[in-house]
Amino acid sequence: MHLAKSRLRVLTPLLACLPLLVASSAAADWERFRGPNGLGAGGEAGAIDKLDDPGFEVVWKIPIGSGYSGVAVADGKVFTLFSEGEVDVAAAFDQADGKRLWTYEIAPIYKGHDGSHDGPIATPLVADGRMFGIGPRGQFFALDTATGEELWRYDLTEAHGIKKPHYGFATSPILESGHLIVQLGGEGKAVGAFDPKTGDLRWQSGDDAVSYQAPITITAGGQRQVIAAGDEKLLAIDPADGKVLWEHSHGGNGARGAGSITPVPTGPNRYFLAYRDDGSTLLEVAEDGTAAAAWESRTIRNSYNVPVHHDGHLYAYSSRFLTCVDAASGESVWRSRQPGDGFLIAVDGHLVIVTKKGRLELVEASSEAFKPVTGIQLFDDIAWTSPSFSNGQVYARSLGELARVDLRSGITNATQTASKAGDGSPFGAFLTAVGAAATEDDKKAVVDRFFAEQKTFPILEGDSTVHFVYRGPAKDVAVAGDMFGARREESMTRIAGTDVHYFTWTTDPDARVNYLFIEDFEHGVDDRNPRRSSTTLLTKEMEMSFSTEEMPMSWLAMPKWKAPAHLEAAEASRQGRVTGHQVESKVMEGKVDVRVYVPAGYDGSGDTRYPVVFFHDATAETRGAVANSLDNLIGTSVEPVIAAFVNIQARGPNYGQVFAGEVVPFVDSTYRTRTEASHRANHGNAFQAVGAFASTVSQPDQFSKVALQSPFLFTQMEAMVNQLVDGIETAEAAPQIYLEWGKYDLRNPHEGWDMAAAGRRFAERLK
Repeated sequence: MHLAKSRLRVLTPLLACLPLLVASSAAADWERFRGPNGLGAGGEAGAIDKLDDPGFEVVWKIPIGSGYSGVAVADGKVFTLFSEGEVDVAAAFDQADGKRLWTYEIAPIYKGHDGSHDGPIATPLVADGRMFGIGPRGQFFALDTATGEELWRYDLTEAHGIKKPHYGFATSPILESGHLIVQLGGEGKAVGAFDPKTGDLRWQSGDDAVSYQAPITITAGGQRQVIAAGDEKLLAIDPADGKVLWEHSHGGNGARGAGSITPVPTGPNRYFLAYRDDGSTLLEVAEDGTAAAAWESRTIRNSYNVPVHHDGHLYAYSSRFLTCVDAASGESVWRSRQPGDGFLIAVDGHLVIVTKKGRLELVEASSEAFKPVTGIQLFDDIAWTSPSFSNGQVYARSLGELARVDLRSGITNATQTASKAGDGSPFGAFLTAVGAAATEDDKKAVVDRFFAEQKTFPILEGDSTVHFVYRGPAKDVAVAGDMFGARREESMTRIAGTDVHYFTWTTDPDARVNYLFIEDFEHGVDDRNPRRSSTTLLTKEMEMSFSTEEMPMSWLAMPKWKAPAHLEAAEASRQGRVTGHQVESKVMEGKVDVRVYVPAGYDGSGDTRYPVVFFHDATAETRGAVANSLDNLIGTSVEPVIAAFVNIQARGPNYGQVFAGEVVPFVDSTYRTRTEASHRANHGNAFQAVGAFASTVSQPDQFSKVALQSPFLFTQMEAMVNQLVDGIETAEAAPQIYLEWGKYDLRNPHEGWDMAAAGRRFAERLK
């Protein structure tokens, strides 16, 4: 942890006694995003403590469509936004039985893209018999809560020139001092106030871009204030007239963390901000409106969940781990992998959590340790929304269902299940033997014998089962890797009475995957497996990486996987040579690195000219072992060829200008290449696949072939290549295209992006 160098400001007695508005202990409804005052807290004091053996009882669960919108509860009704068929809708349900009361059509469905899922994002507000909502394209509307009748509606983009955020409008409206207040975005209109009866604009204020943040309200010095974080600033605004009371540049610079900030008050004039991907801060505001960091820390980072403050501590997700942090210092108090990554609120000294895997958990808000109370598997699909709470009832939704779950006495819920080996397997027999051993020494003897018998780790059984096994001092162990995707890991089960953890996985008989262990939250290779690889696509947080830094990983292969023979070292007589060049680029006003492979025998072949393939990912030479592979394959399945490995640090039109106008002419003038399109090809993988494809399709007189391996076709890139495909008039005019992807290509099922699925879509488009 890094504490800010500046000394903590000492608040004056006046500031120290200023009241901070918190959720009323008697508040019954949950009428807006994060509850009565946007603090993520609610519930009657003592409501849970008075229950004997509290448990969850599902009262009703109904199907709905996709969306991230939270659940508002008021006046005996439940409100949320979601997609249904080909449209996005708002709907009201009876709180007692879940019966749908009315449905309002917002607009054609907002399709998920670049990792998002379909449907609306913003949570509705319910007040004074009206429901206020914002659709993902900026449709701003008010409905009668009893009938769903539209009271007013207009488009924020058309009426007020508000730019739609990349993933759509997500800010949730609040009602304060008679004004309907919304974060908008732009110069002079970071925050806007509207007439709740007509939707007419009353004031706009503040200079800042807005992405997916939500405002809160507080009382300070007897004055109501709107506290709103944008992409760059934290603003305090007088809701009566829009006057900016103070502002502070928080330094998030529009990063993912800054784009989804909801300020969390931790005391008078103290605000927690998860303002960066790799860290967060606590700001302290002085009497003159200036702000300084009380602390900065990495203890809370990399999460879309908004923390809650309770009894001097912040309860949050840091990456995918539930964590408790001292609000005064920013120091970590404890971390827990259980119950899994998700979203939380605070209720009567407890945390109510919905995990992304659909579990509903009740946990004590204890600074001592992670103390689970009860939990159920509520949904079978992905959940990506914070729960709501009203009158002892939890309201939660997934991407496909909406549920009411009551907290009641005397209900026993099933515990969270762990990884288990198959019955009757050798590994299952080992687990049984350990369980039957009477003492820890006996258990250790069983473990010692079993480990000594193993020839390799991980342990393979049959053609499709693998047991990842860790033995050591770590208390918390998980496994991550190609099997699960980015920003994911799976907990390993500890064998009681031993220092052994395991996880059982079933896959294809010919699979080969990279993996690593996470031991007490630290990433590392499997020490019992000598096979090593590395990746530049992921960091130790299992986050996507856009650098060239390599992260070591272990790898395993299932029994029917065969190592390609062309990866073995080639005989000296077959080895070509690689020469490095720096090409002067007028477009980039700098130099472009190009390394060129020529096959064995090139120098003695006289005037012979060679086909050429341009690799748009320069690392293909070494990390892809292309030069070594060509040494082995030329003369057998590949004719002699020149390969140019190009490293162009440019985007957009500049990329094509540098490649076609500067790199290709240099290679042609320096080496004996064939210039006919039929003897020239491009190759691209990952992010470079789009450049390779575009270079080929846009220059049919230069290139007739292109190879694409595991292309990273995120939404904008997929749209780009589809547009290029649409421009090919006939199949005869198309280049020869080689396209492949792997089953375990980069993906995140929770976030809805999968490069293998994108590859399949692209293949169908080409067909």
